[in-house]
Amino acid sequence: MRKIQLIALWLVALTAQAQVNYKVNVENAPKSQTLYLVTALRGNVLDSLTTDTQGRGTLEGQADEGYVVALTADKEHITPHATFLLDGQDIAFIWDEGQPRLQTASSTNKSYLQMQQAMSRMKQSEQQILMEYSAQRLKYQGRMPDSTYTRLIGLYESNNQKLRSMLQAAVQMNRNNLIPVYLIRTNTTLYDTDFLSQYVANYPLAKHEDMKPILTLLEGESYKIKGTRFADISMKNLAGETVRLSDWVGRGQYVLVDFWASWCGPCRQEMPHVKEAYATYHPRGFEIVGISLDNKQEAWQKAVADLGITWPQMSDLKGWQCEAAKLYNIRSIPATILFDPEGKVVATDLRGDALARKLEKLIK
Repeated sequence: MRKIQLIALWLVALTAQAQVNYKVNVENAPKSQTLYLVTALRGNVLDSLTTDTQGRGTLEGQADEGYVVALTADKEHITPHATFLLDGQDIAFIWDEGQPRLQTASSTNKSYLQMQQAMSRMKQSEQQILMEYSAQRLKYQGRMPDSTYTRLIGLYESNNQKLRSMLQAAVQMNRNNLIPVYLIRTNTTLYDTDFLSQYVANYPLAKHEDMKPILTLLEGESYKIKGTRFADISMKNLAGETVRLSDWVGRGQYVLVDFWASWCGPCRQEMPHVKEAYATYHPRGFEIVGISLDNKQEAWQKAVADLGITWPQMSDLKGWQCEAAKLYNIRSIPATILFDPEGKVVATDLRGDALARKLEKLIK
């Protein structure tokens, strides 16, 4: 992974966005129905109208900045009638056979609608592949023929790659509008970190309010880059005492930070490998610090005892909201980060025998 340029990321030349005027017309909509204008990513209600007896109405006002919005009959926008951009230009919808159809819009909104339609088709194709996969597993009681498995996996990966390519091309072609904000936020896993870091560093709207989770993600990824010094954090140990990562990391020994939880099956399966590495290399200056993503002290404590874990532990008992997990952008567990004696990243996600093999090379 190329090193993320955080300085460029946080110093994007961007002043506060100007307020945006909007005017949204609807025609032939359901009569006497309340429609809400809601921010699509945060769910904030910006405005509302009640259509007249002819199904007509107009939303007109000013937003503090541009947003991707949903026009919906329910405040939770679970099933929005339409999503579009507040880009300072008028937009109009006319209901046709119960569905809104774009009548007037800016060129950006028209492009956005075309992208939505293309993405919808590709996601429908993905769903069809997954449905066939499930049907074949059921038919063969979980042991489908290799040829069938290979064909379906190939179709899925091909469709997924096409979707990735389309999404990357879409944000490249829309560097000066809000389309990338929505596409990146709603399809984050389909953009690899290198691409995102380079894109965001040069995206004029990188500091838009809706991009904050992406900036946090990239900052977390930056702390896992080989050679990067650790980011410290404090939590409680099993005795309820406040401890810091710096109590162990950066103090002249190799330290594995292990993100795990009592409820995590793969974490438990991994423990024999971790225990074996600890037994072999701890006497030679190797330490492990477990960071638990548990919610309950009792479950955490019982798992430590049941699994025979003897190395230091820390947790804030916030589950997936664990501050350390958010800081290091941990989105699945088990997850590990190995730090050198100076507290710099050596490797990440060492699973199975890979941990022992790595330590064998490092600790003579």
